[in-house]
Amino acid sequence: MTKKTASNAFQSIIPRLDSLPLPNVMTARLLAAIETGCSARELKEIIKADPAIAVQVLRISNSAYFGQRARIQNIDRAILLLGVDEIRNICLVICLFDKFNRHENGRASNFSKEHFWKHSLLTARISLQMATGKEWIKPEDAFILGLLHDIGKAVLAAALPGVYDELTSETGCASGLKFHAHELQTGIGHTLVGSWISTKWGLPPVIRSVIEHHHCPENSIDDHRGAVSIVNICDAAVNSVMSDPVSGLTGDEFPDPEALDALNLLPEDFPDIARDAKEALCGAESMYEAITQTEKF
Repeated sequence: MTKKTASNAFQSIIPRLDSLPLPNVMTARLLAAIETGCSARELKEIIKADPAIAVQVLRISNSAYFGQRARIQNIDRAILLLGVDEIRNICLVICLFDKFNRHENGRASNFSKEHFWKHSLLTARISLQMATGKEWIKPEDAFILGLLHDIGKAVLAAALPGVYDELTSETGCASGLKFHAHELQTGIGHTLVGSWISTKWGLPPVIRSVIEHHHCPENSIDDHRGAVSIVNICDAAVNSVMSDPVSGLTGDEFPDPEALDALNLLPEDFPDIARDAKEALCGAESMYEAITQTEKF
């Protein structure tokens, strides 16, 4: 694919991006709560607006992802045990999963829904872990950053499947440094598409920064560099332990040195982060299975 062809391809995607519907009311309220926060009472009101969501939230809250010993039987108990931000995030996962998986027809053949969501959920969980104990970011907010960092891939695969398939076929993979490097050469990619959709959705600035710059933290503004760096490192860790859906191989990934430096980490610290990702993989798979079970509702 030539750069001119890619440029034309991106121009062709713009009308399709513009035609994508904005998040529904519940999703919009949950996204707004990331910046403004919400109380347990306000969260319960959001959930009560869609009774099916309550069933889904309880199913996921009781999955192996959270490892609760006693069964959680109502939303009040779920919020008490897991916290407002965790339940907010579960609701957002459900809403986004429904939005991007309602229509399967026309999606790129090289796009693996299962791999995409497991990768996103695992990056979210490791980002949460890395943010724990840091005063400048809430762990539950880091979860959202990890969850949404690759949303441009889902949009690209749905809105311009031919371009997505060509990109993945030419690189022999659908993730990691090799895939992103080829995107940069062709002038179209998931970070560009993700930045576009995040602007259209009115996402908070830090989320837009992570979506746009998670492969190049040095391009983000200083106020967002820590958050972008967390996701860069965690994305690399997840890519290093998950098999690529196109090639079937586990990636040989490493984070951007700028990201490690921003968090006062050394290169020799990365294997431990990758091990954390490997240990958390079963939990992400468990949450994915719980989400897919909710599709019947």
